[in-house]
Amino acid sequence: MPAQKEEIEAARAEGVELRLLTNPVAVLEAGGRVRGLRCVTMALGEPDASGRRRPEPLPGSEHDLEPTRSSSRLVSRGTRTCSGASSG
Repeated sequence: MPAQKEEIEAARAEGVELRLLTNPVAVLEAGGRVRGLRCVTMALGEPDASGRRRPEPLPGSEHDLEPTRSSSRLVSRGTRTCSGASSG
């Protein structure tokens, strides 16, 4: 997710561990509660016609992350509605 340099510094100062090139692929549940995320490590592939290097999953890199804190929802765009759906 894009962020300003100041936002990254503030997050690190608050103890947030940033995992770059890590993509969540599943939410792990137990007893109706979230117990973690299954993630895959990504690597930047070869540049496409526009010059952008797209992230590609590394085979065999799946790993599970257990939460140290939880949040009910993270939204990068849109607004939360009464039904919990995102719009925008």
